Amino acid sequence: MLAGAAFAVSARRQQRALAIAASVGADTRDVRRIVLLQGTVLGLVAGGVGLAAGVGLAAVVMRLTDNGSAMQFWGFHVPWVMLIGILLFSTLVGTASAFVPARSVGRSDTISALRGARRPQRVNAARPLWGSLLILVGVVVTILCGVAAAAVAADTMLPWDSPFRWLPVVGIIAGPVLAQVGILISGRWLLWLASRLLSRFGIAARMASRDAVANGARTVPAFAAIGATVFVGVFAVGVGMMSAGTQVRTWDYSAPIGTVTADVSSMDGDQLDPTVRLAVFEDVRDAFEQAGATATALVQRQFQLYWSGEEDIPGDAVRATVMVPQRNLLSGDDTDQGWSGVFGDPTNNIAVMDASDVPTVMGVELSAADKRAFEQGAALITDRDLITDGRIDVAAWTEREWATGKAPDNIFAPANDAAFAEPQWRTTLPAIALDAPDQPLSVVLHPSAAGELGLNLEPTALFAAMPEDSPYRNWDRAYALGDSLTTDDHSVYISVETGPPSPAAWLVPLLAAVAVLVLGASAVALGLARFERRPDDATLAAVGGTPGLRRRIGLWQGLVIAGFGTFAGAAAGILPPIGFWLQSQTSSEPMDLADIPWWLLGALAVALPLGIAAVNWLVPPREPELTRRNVIA
Repeated sequence: MLAGAAFAVSARRQQRALAIAASVGADTRDVRRIVLLQGTVLGLVAGGVGLAAGVGLAAVVMRLTDNGSAMQFWGFHVPWVMLIGILLFSTLVGTASAFVPARSVGRSDTISALRGARRPQRVNAARPLWGSLLILVGVVVTILCGVAAAAVAADTMLPWDSPFRWLPVVGIIAGPVLAQVGILISGRWLLWLASRLLSRFGIAARMASRDAVANGARTVPAFAAIGATVFVGVFAVGVGMMSAGTQVRTWDYSAPIGTVTADVSSMDGDQLDPTVRLAVFEDVRDAFEQAGATATALVQRQFQLYWSGEEDIPGDAVRATVMVPQRNLLSGDDTDQGWSGVFGDPTNNIAVMDASDVPTVMGVELSAADKRAFEQGAALITDRDLITDGRIDVAAWTEREWATGKAPDNIFAPANDAAFAEPQWRTTLPAIALDAPDQPLSVVLHPSAAGELGLNLEPTALFAAMPEDSPYRNWDRAYALGDSLTTDDHSVYISVETGPPSPAAWLVPLLAAVAVLVLGASAVALGLARFERRPDDATLAAVGGTPGLRRRIGLWQGLVIAGFGTFAGAAAGILPPIGFWLQSQTSSEPMDLADIPWWLLGALAVALPLGIAAVNWLVPPREPELTRRNVIA
């Protein structure tokens, strides 16, 4: 779009030279070819420069951001076939950008062009009607498709491969695009409306806005390019930040942030004997301590059998769990909800550890009273939904009953005709409610309490607290440590809990790219405006216009082009996030509009145009050449 605006200005500035060529025998096709070939050459050269700069910049960024992790970059590989395609595409875009100016040049009057005359452009009233209709249709389609997507997401009877499941999503994206196209089609008319409003702010605002209307071939592509860039940025920021907020609220923590955890499993698929697991964990503990761990903690859990048939399950094997109160069980319709996490199995939700291990595993410090109560048999509870009147309900069934569905799943409310076996035993324990959401444990018992209940335990995971500057908080070092402890009989998997990824990793580059593109588009548009306004500046100076007036015109030109583009792009770009927000309202974890950084989008839509306009005002215009005044046809 900017290239088209540039060629429109270039074609008008070359009208005398092209008219001379026409006057000495060049026909209309020759004149068109001149302008088209200019676009082809520009696209080819610009594409080549862009490819070279992109490859070089990628190499520099990789070198500056490389932290030694083999997982961060998979080597520097240049996709030459793709780059050649991009070069061809840029050449095609350059040629296409010059197509409309080439047609305009071919239709120009040679005599008027030789005189340097130009005819003011007028607003076409037919286009705004279609543009306004597209804007309205785009907004309505986005909202309706958002509501439809929410209804479809809640409908469990609709087949998952039905096109009605993805068509509303297409509408959520296509609606704002239609609105953006409508703004582009109605651009000159919208600028005309803006000019009538701005004419009340003085002669500089009036002249700048009318110049934008009179030169719609230059200004409309410019603010459309700015609007498209801001549209993509606002779209990405809105949806991305809502998704990031949902991810933070639903993140399954394996340990407190920065904690290294180790898990052991058999290499042949069979269950490891608990004594073997304990010996392996002791080796891992030694490795952690040699790596500089400040504390280690071993967590135990009830031994849970893996079986191929009911006859393989010992009849005396029993497993207990903390029961979810009836009031907090899910209904049968809540099929999109459930349990997750390292220790999130609701039929085996009891973890066992010493009181001294709680800070390492759970990231909380117990008070003296809580520690004493814990050692005396009270349970540490992080899920308050498990507590009733200060106590928890613990019940046990045999492994065969768990395997054959004769024990409750502890997730959904049982059906009226459900027939469960009576538990082997049932008791209640005092509960200590902890505010520790960022870890996977819901119930923790002291080893003495687990012994009194007769729980059959096995070591499940080893936690290690590492110093903040420890290299083993890096994923690569953790993997390497796990590989070094893996044998032919068992594997050791070591992971690092880093928490949900920070949106700054993509938000800052995205906003920087949007700002650079908007600044670049504004610079090109305002540069073209200054270049094309030189004869008008000469005329203005001839009738007494001061340099201050011309600088104020530049200020208002920046506000009109950049402000109009950013406002239009932001208004259209916020529609998809609203549509996806509507879609998510029937899910178990709906998006939240409050996660969108509205102040940041406001700054993007307001502060950026103001800054561009201020810079355009600070840079003084060239002294006008009084011999370059326009002839108005």
